[in-house]
Amino acid sequence: MNRQASPIQLKRFAAEQTRRKLSRIEMLIRELSVGAAKLDEVIAAEEEIAGISNPKHFAYPCYAKAVALRRDNLRRSAENLKLQLDKARADLRDALADLTKVDALGECDRRVEAPSDPSGSRYASASPQ
Repeated sequence: MNRQASPIQLKRFAAEQTRRKLSRIEMLIRELSVGAAKLDEVIAAEEEIAGISNPKHFAYPCYAKAVALRRDNLRRSAENLKLQLDKARADLRDALADLTKVDALGECDRRVEAPSDPSGSRYASASPQ
């Protein structure tokens, strides 16, 4: 087995793990955004039922206040995930760069180990006479 196969496989695995983490974070951000949009609709419906759209009004619906807090929490969570997303993108760039380096080193080693002469000897063309 080639001695470079293992480091290449490890770097490839690390890059794939980082890619999966990135896609999970993106999916969570989308889900939180959709959830916040649905809560906006609930708040609007509740305000329409009550006929009061000012949250500072003394008779503003308690349910609308609670839903607004939940919506704000979802938006805050999405913002925190966006920070993690930036870090995950940087990690993926680093992992892919490492994979490229290790792959290039492995290619160089394979060229050095492989003889250029098909007979396997450097001196095959020079026959002693």
